[in-house]
Amino acid sequence: MKLTENIKKTSIEKETLKNIVSFQQGINKVEEYGLRYFLSLLTENKVFLRAKKTFNSDSIIKNINVASKYYRFIESLLVMLTRRGLIKKNDTNHFELIESGFLSSVELNNELSFIIDAYPLVETSALLLQKTMKAYLNILSNKETFLPILFPMGSFSIIEQLYGNNPMAAYYNEKIADICKQYIVHSQDQKNKKFSILEIGAGVGATSKKLFSLLNNKQLCEIYCYTDISQAFINYAKRCFSSYDFIDFQILNIERLPIEQGFFNHYDIVIATNVLHATSNLSMTLAHTHTLLKKGGLFILNEAVNVRDFSTLTYGLTDGWWRFEDGKKRILGSPLASLSEWKILLKQTGFSSVQSFNELTQFPETIFQDIIISTV
Repeated sequence: MKLTENIKKTSIEKETLKNIVSFQQGINKVEEYGLRYFLSLLTENKVFLRAKKTFNSDSIIKNINVASKYYRFIESLLVMLTRRGLIKKNDTNHFELIESGFLSSVELNNELSFIIDAYPLVETSALLLQKTMKAYLNILSNKETFLPILFPMGSFSIIEQLYGNNPMAAYYNEKIADICKQYIVHSQDQKNKKFSILEIGAGVGATSKKLFSLLNNKQLCEIYCYTDISQAFINYAKRCFSSYDFIDFQILNIERLPIEQGFFNHYDIVIATNVLHATSNLSMTLAHTHTLLKKGGLFILNEAVNVRDFSTLTYGLTDGWWRFEDGKKRILGSPLASLSEWKILLKQTGFSSVQSFNELTQFPETIFQDIIISTV
């Protein structure tokens, strides 16, 4: 596969890799801040039993009045706290607070300021988590929801900043554009052929806009079907990208058969960035995706293949994070799937030539994201 050979030649600039590594280090600090903040909430609400400062999920649920839909979320928090050494499990199946894990509110604020100063690229993530933590008790007791924090007054500004200030997201979106370009160049069996592309869950267009200027300048695209399950995202995209006459804005729920929604195997390329994990059944979702592609078409799947505690601490407060029904195919405590699981699922649902961008380019294993390419 010529495309695979070209991907193997991909190199990353030292400065880009440096920024990605620094961003991940900063996010790690932000995650620890969030977990320490949660411990302070437990302390303030007397979750710790007085004798030995022990607790379990039941005592958390009772003392801070956790709504039933967040029970799995609480269990995941305990896993994260244990993994980071902030609490430990004792012989009675209770958890004990490790003294070094607790910070006062003043110390927490100072810690966040230090993180932002040291890692400016994570400022948006840090401030989002701070706002979220301040509302945690109300969210967990079902008095508030997380979405107004993520979309204040219906604005998409925070989402835009989360992607815009994330060097890892920017890098992988650029690589998707490169992969599409290479695929198109090596697939042009006739002069002036134009390609059809569909993006699933395009959201605010963080991936799409990397492609639009390329496709427009080269006049290579017959149609770019920009889809999302949310009409709000589609309306936003229409305002941002209406100048490109090859874009078709459509609602698509990939958990339903595409053909029932007017989508057929019409597309040369299908792209999905950080969206398919949010479906209830990955095998069914991939089977539906397969029906969108022409024979020989390319599927580009851009997904997190390792769990970030930041995602759980924030997006874990949404209903969609926990709606999966195939838990054995997901990484424990999250809706994400590992790279090895995605490979298995893609092959089982009829995709072939399944390859990992990170493996082909020998990208560091510590990177949490990957692009998985395959054909039909």
